[in-house]
Amino acid sequence: MSLGLNIAFSVSAFAVDVKVSAEYYAAGMYLNKTTVADPLWYNPNYPCHGLEYKSNPSTAFFFQRLRVGTDFIVSPSLKLVTRFDAMERIWGGARSSSSTTDMYSAGTRAENENIAFDLCYIDYTSPIGKFIVGYARDYNWGTIFGNKNGPSSGQIAYVVPVGPVYISANIVKETDKSASAVTTGVTTTDQDYDSYRLAVTYKPQNKNFEAGLLWLYERDATGKKSGIPAAYLQNAHGLSPYFKATIGPVFVQGEFAYGFGDAAKWEDNNPSGAANVSIGTISAFLDATANFGMFYAGGSFAYLSGDDPDTNDKLEGSGSLLAVNTGGLDWNPCLIMFNNDVTYWVGGTKGNGLWPANSFTYRSGRQDDQCLVLPG
Repeated sequence: MSLGLNIAFSVSAFAVDVKVSAEYYAAGMYLNKTTVADPLWYNPNYPCHGLEYKSNPSTAFFFQRLRVGTDFIVSPSLKLVTRFDAMERIWGGARSSSSTTDMYSAGTRAENENIAFDLCYIDYTSPIGKFIVGYARDYNWGTIFGNKNGPSSGQIAYVVPVGPVYISANIVKETDKSASAVTTGVTTTDQDYDSYRLAVTYKPQNKNFEAGLLWLYERDATGKKSGIPAAYLQNAHGLSPYFKATIGPVFVQGEFAYGFGDAAKWEDNNPSGAANVSIGTISAFLDATANFGMFYAGGSFAYLSGDDPDTNDKLEGSGSLLAVNTGGLDWNPCLIMFNNDVTYWVGGTKGNGLWPANSFTYRSGRQDDQCLVLPG
């Protein structure tokens, strides 16, 4: 069987059909008072009780993106799926550095400003199951809630149907830091980030109901460096059941996720004596939509546990060690719509910080050596 699969993935073949799809968008962005601060405000934390000036600029620009997907179909059971983004840039804006990462893409921001491929994988339905091999969509499960379908990852996926039940297994290489022709200075052996998934999905023929359960295990050793005092290992687990059902004119869907494991399992050479940091997160999503022909109505409920700053040995939500509990890049509901797009194009708009680097102090006529004068 191994020899047969090796031949199947290695033999040359000509595409008998090619399907191309494309989308292009251009948009404008305007934000007023990006720091959400008054120009002059009274800061009681100053020893001299002075007034502080805060910069509060507006920003406005246009941006665009071209996305092209091409499927090379060799036979009904074998195809090569590709997709690339091109000219993803601000009109007349500065170009990114070659090393700036892109949260939506497998390429860097600089590559997407020219052209960057996000998907390139083989989709092969064999007599013993379906194989997906290559750079494919990652974190795409259940409902749209929690999906991080922006960046793709190199993976091997296998799906086998057993009646109305589908059993799938994935091995995903999120980060590889092995020594290679590109990373010649690497001296460590175990510093990769690997993800493993096992899922069971029930989809009956009537298609009015489906449900599934996903087990996810992520071993992140990128913070495990030999000789570094703060070296640690992350072992994160996740259980995520979901369901979708149509009852008359009402479509209902829901998803629940429970995360557990180790956010930081310190190495033996940790001199600080800090306790290991465990993971204990929950998130839930419930959505219902009623279709009445010419109009529809519905509502959504979502809950994500946040991190408690008083529990240093437990991570209840996304924190500095690990973003383990998010709504995902794909979930953009009403009222917080386009939140990820704003972050992508404008950057971190974190509001009114207490000590911005570009502020300075107005003295109120007092000469006090204890007064703090900020640079800038």
